Amino acid sequence: MKKEEEYEETKVEQVEEKEEKVEEKEEQVEEKEEKVEEQEEKFDEKEEKVEEKEEKVEEQEEKVEEKKQNENYKCPICFEFYADPVKTPCAHYFCLDCSKKIMASGRSSCPMCRAYFDKAFVP
Repeated sequence: MKKEEEYEETKVEQVEEKEEKVEEKEEQVEEKEEKVEEQEEKFDEKEEKVEEKEEKVEEQEEKVEEKKQNENYKCPICFEFYADPVKTPCAHYFCLDCSKKIMASGRSSCPMCRAYFDKAFVP
């Protein structure tokens, strides 16, 4: 009977050891799951920051594009939007008033590229 008791005790000890190992493994798994959750949270935060930065970049690009478009419609002399735009022979644009002032000043060249105007050019 002693052998049977020893055998049972041994089995009980083995089972208890295995249960302890299982508990340790479960704790390790829980720790790893917590780490994964923390990493996911950090990733989500970083992803949000990236999205915010992308939005800011898009806004800035839109502003730059708007400025470029507005620059294309502004007279390079008075910096106002074109009022009756005039195209010079060298393909530059000026508003009518500025074109008249250029010609009235006796200047016969483009203020942008200094190309000479033909005497036939009349704004």
